[in-house]
Amino acid sequence: MAYIHRKESILVKSDSFGPKPYTEQIWYTKPMESENACWTDPFKDENMEGGALTTFCLPIFLPSKDNRKKECVGVMAVDLSISQLSKIVLKAKLSPNSYSVLLGSNGAYMIHPDTQKLSLKSIFTVVKEESSPTVKEAANAMMAGETGYKPFTMNGKDWYVFYKPFASEQLVGHNIAPLKWSVGEVCPDDDIFGSFYLLLYTVVSLAVLGLVIFFLLCHAFIHKQLQPLRMLTNSAQHIAEGNYNEPVPYTDREDEIGQLQYRFRRMQQSLAMHVSELKQLNESLKSRGEILEKSSEQSIENDRMRSKFLHFISNQMISPGDLIDKSVTKLCNNYHEMSIEDIEKDTEIIKQQSTTILQLLGHIIQAMQIDSGKEGSHE
Repeated sequence: MAYIHRKESILVKSDSFGPKPYTEQIWYTKPMESENACWTDPFKDENMEGGALTTFCLPIFLPSKDNRKKECVGVMAVDLSISQLSKIVLKAKLSPNSYSVLLGSNGAYMIHPDTQKLSLKSIFTVVKEESSPTVKEAANAMMAGETGYKPFTMNGKDWYVFYKPFASEQLVGHNIAPLKWSVGEVCPDDDIFGSFYLLLYTVVSLAVLGLVIFFLLCHAFIHKQLQPLRMLTNSAQHIAEGNYNEPVPYTDREDEIGQLQYRFRRMQQSLAMHVSELKQLNESLKSRGEILEKSSEQSIENDRMRSKFLHFISNQMISPGDLIDKSVTKLCNNYHEMSIEDIEKDTEIIKQQSTTILQLLGHIIQAMQIDSGKEGSHE
């Protein structure tokens, strides 16, 4: 049957499609040979202005003469504008800056936000233009029919592409030839990990803020708990400097610090009492020392005076002793030759000098009695 198509709301009948008969076009020959419904890769429609098309081709069967096998007698085809398909699909976004990509089996772009790439431009052409090897890896993985994702860098920005083979819905009563298309969702790194980074920064900020608050609370708690220890330290420093009456603050705490403060307070009170007793004892010893020092000086002076006095008395007793000795010697040796007057004279001398010696001895005894009385009074 003749090829019929619509052009500007007018049905046009023709036996050719562009430079070739329609029976030689891919949208006709492919379903006729496979006898399966299929999609064509994008191609340029000479009868349409504004870009490339993809065609869904459905073979038409009629029963054969023997009714055993259906015979493919023609093709019903529906053209779909690549640009229009791309606009429809790109309206659906996984993230604010993501977009979809659909590649034909020959690598041509069927869906892409850049309309220039929809003019039968192949992804391999784009790979050659891109200097990043990660773009080539992602393109090869998609064209190999793989399923997965790959990171890549394009225009100095990090991206991720999530891809899988494209599969069409099956028609009831018709087999659809397998497609070698690959569909991918391209997302910038910020769209994927932006919320994660935001959450991470938020968690880190909250953790830092929590640590700061925890540190401040610990500092305040420790400062409060150590306040009695600082007071004890200051009190101990003042006590070490000699201020033994330095008061230690009273506390009603029952923990270890309170017990330490209580015992330190009792130690300070006991130390102050002992220091007071030592001061009194020191003053008493000092007073007695002064008295003993004065007594020692007086004793030294008395010994000196006594020695001087004894020396003086001894000198005073020498002359009378010599006279007595001479008179006694004279009487003992010459008494039978001496007259009564000479004897009486010598006897008188002896008597006088003996009296003198007795007086001197009396002075000595009196002085000794006086010294004994003074020593007794000092004791």
